Amino acid sequence: MIKVVRELLRQIPLWVMIQELRREGIYNVFQRLKVQRKILNTTPVFTEIEDEVEIHVLTWRKDYINLLWSLKTFYYLSDKKFPLVIHDGGLGESHKLVLKKHFPNCRLISRNIANEEVETFLLDHGYNVSNEYRKSNVATLKVFDYFYYSRAKRIIHIDSDIVFFKKPDEFLNYINSRKSVFNKDMGYAYSTSIEELKELTGLNIPPLINSGLFVIDRESIDLKMIEKCLSESSKLFDNKWVTEQTLHAICATQVDFDFLSEDYLISTKRSNIGGLVCKHYTGFFRPLFYQEGLKKVIDDKILNFL
Repeated sequence: MIKVVRELLRQIPLWVMIQELRREGIYNVFQRLKVQRKILNTTPVFTEIEDEVEIHVLTWRKDYINLLWSLKTFYYLSDKKFPLVIHDGGLGESHKLVLKKHFPNCRLISRNIANEEVETFLLDHGYNVSNEYRKSNVATLKVFDYFYYSRAKRIIHIDSDIVFFKKPDEFLNYINSRKSVFNKDMGYAYSTSIEELKELTGLNIPPLINSGLFVIDRESIDLKMIEKCLSESSKLFDNKWVTEQTLHAICATQVDFDFLSEDYLISTKRSNIGGLVCKHYTGFFRPLFYQEGLKKVIDDKILNFL
């Protein structure tokens, strides 16, 4: 009976919101609300329409405001205007309007359209298992949809929980390279063991590839290898958390790739961020994104239009 009641309550948006706020904690909610929405009053970023490099991002209703911080700190500090493609991971119409207001030239690809177009593409090419997996794991839009919708040779991805503090020169140096580059993770986060991945792929996959921040060649996304891996490994197919990252690691190992330096930090703990280029604040609620990262951006006037 209790289980039935819980399932019914999860269908009520207000109930879900109240539970999320309760888990986040009153203090953390207050700190988030105090700084998060400041970005909504900033000026739009007019990106390029076409280029050999594109930024692709995936976001949803909980993260779309944070994404504004991630993108605007990157665009402002890098002094670049790469074309922007926003993939809908669960956005309402009001969220889309905000994103289009701040990035008027972006391509915003709605989930319904993407589901139809990418499914047709995958099935037409015989990637039936990949298509089924994409339906069950929204994070894999960072694989299949990035490949399908990219018009550029090079793809940049930036997670919505990353804050930039300095010009990312090291990262930008990879733009005109054929090498891929990824953040180095703080711990092992693939959906199966290194030994099982080697048996599956024949590759010696480095254990700490993180797909929160990367530059890759579009053509490095090996859909044939991905289909094989998802078909032959139930652990990959059943995992709905880090399989997208695991697939990126498999693809990266087949090409020439590097890790970014420790100045591009991933951490759930407070850090000495004075020397960092950026920090990736992982986790569901990530209070330090607001209390440390955004606080530094505001206090140091990193975005001079805030």
